[in-house]
Amino acid sequence: MPKPRIDVVVLTTSDRPSEETAAQETLLAQTGVDVRVVVVGNGCRPEVVPPGALTISLPENVGIPAGRNAGVEALRQAGNPADWLFFLDNDATFPRPDVLSRLISEAEQPPEAAWVQPRLTGPDDVTTPRRWVPRLRASAPERPGRVTSMTEGVVLIRREAFDKVGGWEGSLFLYHEGSDLAWRL
Repeated sequence: MPKPRIDVVVLTTSDRPSEETAAQETLLAQTGVDVRVVVVGNGCRPEVVPPGALTISLPENVGIPAGRNAGVEALRQAGNPADWLFFLDNDATFPRPDVLSRLISEAEQPPEAAWVQPRLTGPDDVTTPRRWVPRLRASAPERPGRVTSMTEGVVLIRREAFDKVGGWEGSLFLYHEGSDLAWRL
C-alpha cells in the first residue's frame, strides 16, 4: 500500500536559521508518509531549504495567510498535488518521527474531518499552555475534542476542503486567520 502523500508549506522570513534547521530536520525525519516541501520566503529569499524542496521568494511580506496560500499554489503548479496539506511554522518541531502518519490516521477516522492538529506542547514536550488548546473546555489539553479555532503553524488539512473554502483569508496579515479558516471549514 502506498504511503500517504503530504504537501508541506513552510513560511519564513529567514530570521530564525537555527529553529528553521531544527524544524526541517524533524519534518524530513517523519516516517510512514511521503512529503513534498515548499519553503516560502515572505519578503525574503529562503536561507534554510531542505534538499529537493521547492522555494518561492515573495518580493514583499504579504502576511502569513497570503504567504501560505502562495506556497499551496506553488505546490499545485508543480503538479500532482497531494490529498493533504500541512502547514509548519519555521520554529515548530516534531517530537517524534510518526507525528504526520498519526495525524493522517486520526483525520481518516471521521472521513468528513477537514483538519486535525497535534496537541501543542512547549520545549519540554509535556506542558500545554491553555492558550494553545483550540477548543472549548481547555482545562484538559490531552483530551481530544471538536476544535473551535486552529493553531495555524502546525495543522494538517484535507486539500479538498481547503480548496473548497478558498484557502487562508489573504486580506488578514497576522492573527485570526486560524479562527477564520476553522469556522469556514
